[in-house]
Amino acid sequence: MGAILSSPSVPAAQANGILGIGPSPNDYGPNQYYSCNGGTCSLLPSGSEPPQVVLNPVTGIHNAVYDQTSTDYNGIGIAMNSITGASQAADYGNLTFGIGTESNPGSNNNPASNVQVYPGIANEGGVIQTQFGGVTIESYMDTGTNAIAFNDSKITECPSGSPPDGPWYCPASPVSESAVNEGGADTPVSPAVNFTVGNAEQLIQNGVYALPELAGPFGTPAGFPDGLFDWGLPFFYGRSVYVGFAPLASGKEFPALINSKTYDGPFFAY
Repeated sequence: MGAILSSPSVPAAQANGILGIGPSPNDYGPNQYYSCNGGTCSLLPSGSEPPQVVLNPVTGIHNAVYDQTSTDYNGIGIAMNSITGASQAADYGNLTFGIGTESNPGSNNNPASNVQVYPGIANEGGVIQTQFGGVTIESYMDTGTNAIAFNDSKITECPSGSPPDGPWYCPASPVSESAVNEGGADTPVSPAVNFTVGNAEQLIQNGVYALPELAGPFGTPAGFPDGLFDWGLPFFYGRSVYVGFAPLASGKEFPALINSKTYDGPFFAY
């Protein structure tokens, strides 16, 4: 999952790859595989994907989906350091394999007592819902998007191509926003998530890559007249976020123990 910022080259991206964390245990799903004959390729319909689907790196690293060589494959935990101000040269954190699978209290493998689980909608890619601007829209949390992507016509957009790889928001002064997350079944409802939208032209500078105020419009893809709400990397700064994997097509589930209660994926938690 992802929205804005497509960098056409490794130098432009300033990275060899982007790790987008999501609740799918593999890439099995519609509109993701092609059949090619010579120079002609056609999209495979849903249900006819090849058996060699690409695994989520966590399940692939441990080979645990098939031979049970590890228990740390039911999801991941991401703990990022806080950022003071509108920008920072870099930010650091920890990516932990498994949720509640180890006996070391206080580690990122064992969520704190105040962590709340938000169940995802399994047949819609594990999305949750966000109340924003008087409407409830589907949403997700994604480290692979370097900004918070959402639609708000009241915020001024940057001129086309400035800065590149947009679209971005460029308000004259920082804008305070607030949204509320909820599980796919409308419960539980989170406390308000407050965030700030800054001016992308001023934020994006050489040598500065941690930008908690970076945001841009999501757009309106087919079937989503209000767009979606993409809680990109700025949401993760200063938080511990957990992603529980959805079941495989075979029905195999990935239960996770959080505060003495077992949850089946897909879910997001923080």
